[in-house]
Amino acid sequence: MYHSPLQPARLVLASASPRRRELLARAGYDFVIMPADVDERRLDGETPSDYVSRLALSKAEVVAGGSADSEDRIVLGADTIVVVDEDILAKPEDTQDARGMLKRLSGRSHDVLTGVALIHGPERRGSVERTQVTMIELDDETIEWYLATGESRDKAGAYGVQGIASRFIERIEGSYSNVVGIPMTLVDRLLSDICLGRIWRPPRRLKLFSVNSLDGARRLFVVKKQDRIDCWSLRRYSYRCEGEESPDYVARL
Repeated sequence: MYHSPLQPARLVLASASPRRRELLARAGYDFVIMPADVDERRLDGETPSDYVSRLALSKAEVVAGGSADSEDRIVLGADTIVVVDEDILAKPEDTQDARGMLKRLSGRSHDVLTGVALIHGPERRGSVERTQVTMIELDDETIEWYLATGESRDKAGAYGVQGIASRFIERIEGSYSNVVGIPMTLVDRLLSDICLGRIWRPPRRLKLFSVNSLDGARRLFVVKKQDRIDCWSLRRYSYRCEGEESPDYVARL
């Protein structure tokens, strides 16, 4: 369930990734998991950004498609890749593949791209997060030792930044959670956008009041229903609500 002061909607993660599951849980989201099985072959001429964006949306569409309760849930799809010299390094097929990936990444910078897609009924939101990661020089002995740990087997680029391989990372420019598996700031922004844009649009029978943030930076809505005034916002700030026949009201969300 995606927590909001408005009305709950079930958040569905269209991924079996334990790292995405852990990141979402630590950020305070309640959600259910429904892994999506999609064709991950790259299309001819497809850029890394387009590729990861398409896969994220495909995963979300597989889970969202044909559901009777599609209006009551938000489906989150994501896909992460490592890019070096415009070549995509996904999960290694075997130890030899993982060895080749680590040798390519050794002593240089590479990009980590995660495509994120949200679906709620007919609404779609999506974006791609890019983070630059610099790895230290790895000799053959170190690579063989790391491969023997087994950590590289299910990781894009054959390494896990949150695990043993953290000792190999010299610098990260951008979102750390993106390198782990899902950019949490981007996810939160897209959730806020899709909710404010559609999910929490007040029914017409309710009365709208203007809402100005205390610093005057944002404008939202207040709805009066049965002598109760609710401040609606997805942000954790204080708002002073003013409207016809309504007393000043401050909500801390």
